[in-house]
Amino acid sequence: MKITRIRSVLRHGLVFLLWIGLCAPITLLRAQNATDVDMVFVPGGTFTMGCTYEQTGDCAFDENPSHTVTLTGFAIAKYEVTQALWKQVMGSNPSRYMGDDLPVQNVSWDDVQLFIQRLNQMTGKTYRLPTEAEWEYAARGGATPPSQYRFSGAAEPDKVCWYADNSESQPHAVGSKQPNSLGLYDMSGNVWEWCSDLYGTYSDKAQKNPTGADKGMVRVVRGGCYAAMPKMCRVSTRKSLYQGGKDFATGFRLAMDDDREARAEEARVAAEKAAAEAAKKAEQDRIAAEKAAEQERIAVEKAAAEAARKAEQDRIAAEKAAADAARKAEQERIAAEKAAEQARIAAEKAEEKAIKQAETKARLDEIPSTVFFTVNADVWSYPQWAVGFKVGTMKNLGWFVGFMTNFNYAGMFRPFEEEAHYVLTGKSRTSYMELSAGITVRRYKMATFLCGLGFAYRSYNLQTDKGWYRYNRDNYLGPLLTAGVLLHFGKFALSLEGHGLYNIDMKNPNGKFAFGGNLGLGFCIPYQNEKQK
Repeated sequence: MKITRIRSVLRHGLVFLLWIGLCAPITLLRAQNATDVDMVFVPGGTFTMGCTYEQTGDCAFDENPSHTVTLTGFAIAKYEVTQALWKQVMGSNPSRYMGDDLPVQNVSWDDVQLFIQRLNQMTGKTYRLPTEAEWEYAARGGATPPSQYRFSGAAEPDKVCWYADNSESQPHAVGSKQPNSLGLYDMSGNVWEWCSDLYGTYSDKAQKNPTGADKGMVRVVRGGCYAAMPKMCRVSTRKSLYQGGKDFATGFRLAMDDDREARAEEARVAAEKAAAEAAKKAEQDRIAAEKAAEQERIAVEKAAAEAARKAEQDRIAAEKAAADAARKAEQERIAAEKAAEQARIAAEKAEEKAIKQAETKARLDEIPSTVFFTVNADVWSYPQWAVGFKVGTMKNLGWFVGFMTNFNYAGMFRPFEEEAHYVLTGKSRTSYMELSAGITVRRYKMATFLCGLGFAYRSYNLQTDKGWYRYNRDNYLGPLLTAGVLLHFGKFALSLEGHGLYNIDMKNPNGKFAFGGNLGLGFCIPYQNEKQK
């Protein structure tokens, strides 16, 4: 174990010395050279440039014809050139929207050439603007695999693009959206990006490393911007701008012919990182082994504690189960006694109810059955009166029939013709006829309840020089509901009732229902049935 630890210490010390000797000077140099640009190498390949099938719905005329382009490898900046880098090189900031991590704006193509000249002098490198073909190839993600996205890195703009719908009308910090498959940021949206090409129309012929039109003063800008609609941020969208012109939505990113030095440096750094990772993993494995042994010891102790705790829990559970069983037996005994008491009370109540029912029946049986006859008068909610009679029996369950009229029958069955020519006398009368029948229920010695159904007919009649006629409106015809009480005092009877009439005469404009009251006086004759005898 001691020998292993000594070897581990020696290995870590060697890695540290290598870092001190090789990496530290380079890291210090990089910290001093703030003008370094983070570049991404794009392997060469062949792709279809212009209006490809996934762009078809939004393609403009200058995106056609689509054509085959072959490119050699090149390097392109991961981010758009920021205001911080521009200020370090140029000593000023022409942008409208200020911020060190925002892309520089308001620079012409000629301004960019001067910036690149100064940057190359400061760094000893050969930066340039990408060609239009290089820009689209990089925006699509290179040749392997070929991109099928409308935007750089996505089929929809929001994940990769600052544009009119999400930018709040201003550029945003570079790299704040997702990159495409090459790790390039903001190839769609944020600011338009200058390309090196003169703007011209496409040819349908296959090309290798094209550089645009042969002459002109109008240069290509690509990628859309923060103020553009989504279709203007597609990877195949083109736009032209006078090379001396500038606006608040146009910036650029850098490219160079080949970034072999950067890739070699990345390989060296990757090797050092791999060595460090290996040493780190070895140390992690040692720590993990010690941790596993400690965890195993803790697990054994925990298992023993769990066994003791479980035994205690089993004892407590057994005692609790015994107590629960005793409590349940006591509850069952109490429940049985309670059920027996409830059954006794229910039996007593049932017996009392039966006695009361028998007493009520005997009392009702003692009341003699009675025949009644009353003379009645009706008053209704519409202007109407009638007289008649009711006759029936009063007992536990009896019957009655009734008839009511006002004896004005003239014209009640002769319809009034609206279009005929009559001479009205100015006289009118109502005719009424009612038949009803129902049941009587006698529950008290001096009171009997009545409930019945019937039929009523009421007409409004006019007198003309040709006789009496029923006027078509203001008539009632339909079923009748009656309910009330009959009070009897010895041989005399008094009835009080209420009526409800449902009108089925559709010509009557006064409504579907009419209500009335009924008052009757008469006499009653008691008699005994065979059972009472």
